[in-house]
Order: sequence, then structure tokens, then C-alpha cells
Amino acid sequence: MMAYSALGESPSGPWILGYKHVDLEVDNVTVARVLNGSSLALCASTLMQMIKDFLARDWKVTVSHVPREVNMVANKLASLSCGLPLGMTSYTTPPASVDPLLLVDIM
Repeated sequence: MMAYSALGESPSGPWILGYKHVDLEVDNVTVARVLNGSSLALCASTLMQMIKDFLARDWKVTVSHVPREVNMVANKLASLSCGLPLGMTSYTTPPASVDPLLLVDIM
């Protein structure tokens, strides 16, 4: 499991680790559409351009919209990352606060 506290330099974690295919799930449908090239909204944003440049590296990134309510584990990990410094956080085991959500997912 990986969580990013912010974008910028931090998403390079999977790139540095040698991943060649990453599934990126976002809870904002507009962001998913922009990153997939099906919307021009937010295109002038510097942050969106940085993300697009990052996605254009020599790897395959699949971007899909997943509603927050459907992926509570990712939502919890994102909320945990809010207090962390910029950079990548990697978990070898899930944080304790995620355990109940994982149990719901397997039922």
C-alpha cells in the first residue's frame, strides 16, 4: 500500500521502484476525465500539467474514477496522509485504522 501526501515530487515513488503499469484510481470524475484526455476542464492548471507530464513517462498508467464511497480504504489512506510531510509513505502492513474497512471489503 502506498499513499501520497501531496503531488509534485512524491508520485515518482512507483517510477523509482520500477513499476511499468500503475492503476490510478481517483474519486473526482472531472480529474479522471482530464487525465484520460476526454475533458478540457482544469487543463490550464499547472498541477494538472505536472501530473500529465508524469503520466507520460515510459510506463502504462490506467486512470479510472472510483467513487469515494466505493473505495473507503483508499479514502482513509488519503485522509491519513493529510498530516504527513510531502513524499511517499509506504506501508508494509495496513495502518490499524484501516483494518475495519478491509474487513468490510472482504465481506
